[in-house]
Amino acid sequence: MVAVEVVARDHKGQAISGLTADDFQVSEQIGGKREQHPQKIAAFRAVSVAEIAAQDKGKLTLPAGVYTNLVTMDKAPVPPTVLLVDGLNTDRASQMQVHRQMIKMLASIPDDVPVAVFLLGRRLSLIRNFTTDPKLLKAALQKSSSVAADNGTEVGASGRYKLSGRFSQRD
Repeated sequence: MVAVEVVARDHKGQAISGLTADDFQVSEQIGGKREQHPQKIAAFRAVSVAEIAAQDKGKLTLPAGVYTNLVTMDKAPVPPTVLLVDGLNTDRASQMQVHRQMIKMLASIPDDVPVAVFLLGRRLSLIRNFTTDPKLLKAALQKSSSVAADNGTEVGASGRYKLSGRFSQRD
């Protein structure tokens, strides 16, 4: 099962509410072919950021001199977002479309939501750690798209090299 989060906005950028699973279609592209196979939506949950923010936070009050490392979600009503660029399973013809859609999606994410960019090539690589800076995220997507186009190997002025390590960070 794959979880997909969707932010739906109208042409004016306003959030669209009241959507159901019937309002979405999910299909799978198998083996790099253009053929699409419809998939069933097994579970659907609509989440309203406004409702989450309005909920009682259940704030913890501690006695004087007592401290905690408990992280509260007061400042982050939504979880952080991870963008995974799949350079291993996405054919080259589709990678440019994926890149364009990810850039569009970045524009729709609220400014306070931290986003990280990962690349799945020969190995899983962290391209950009969590940040809310749209310029850094756009640059990370550009970099990950150029790496993904070569299936996990980047071509640069210094020649070709593989992303190394089981988990490598690239800035």
